[in-house]
Amino acid sequence: MDEQGKELEEILGIFDKAPSSSLERNNQTQMRQKNLQSRQVSQNPIDAERTVRATNQTANKRQPPSSKGRYLSPKRKAAIKRRKRQRAVIVSLFALLIVILIVVLICKGCAGGKKDLSVLQGTWYYDQYTEYEFDGKGNGCMCIDKTNHYEFTYDIDGDTLKVDYALDYVTDCEYAYTVDGDKLTLVGGNGTVEPGKVYELTKQE
Repeated sequence: MDEQGKELEEILGIFDKAPSSSLERNNQTQMRQKNLQSRQVSQNPIDAERTVRATNQTANKRQPPSSKGRYLSPKRKAAIKRRKRQRAVIVSLFALLIVILIVVLICKGCAGGKKDLSVLQGTWYYDQYTEYEFDGKGNGCMCIDKTNHYEFTYDIDGDTLKVDYALDYVTDCEYAYTVDGDKLTLVGGNGTVEPGKVYELTKQE
């Protein structure tokens, strides 16, 4: 009976150990699954961060380099400033030349337009019948035989005397003139009876 009892105890012991070993295996399997899940959870933020970094690097590579963020060496900056100063100087000189040219043209126009009409002021005799009177302000008169008066306005353009008679039937005319003391020399031009004819007049004192 004792031997049989021992055998029963051994058999029961085997059955008692079998479930415990399977339970341990189940527990180990569950622990492994939990560890794997925890690793996956812990690795997910890292993977997300890596994905974001990779995306940003790709976007940065695609974007063209910005000139604002580009680094310029001191020599490069100095060269840029020097070129800007040179451009400013050139523009200023060009503007100054234009201003000088305008002033010169204005002065030349004023000088050319300023006519000394008083150079002919006075009464000039051509002969005993004909005389010319100039008031020095652009008005005059041709007097013939003391009775026939032909008023006119006159203008001077360089060395040319232009006479514009008030009467329409009297032809306007031009003369090349020179004044030497009390002598006035007129050379007939456009509108005169004899172009090229020389007229010598003497100023009345």
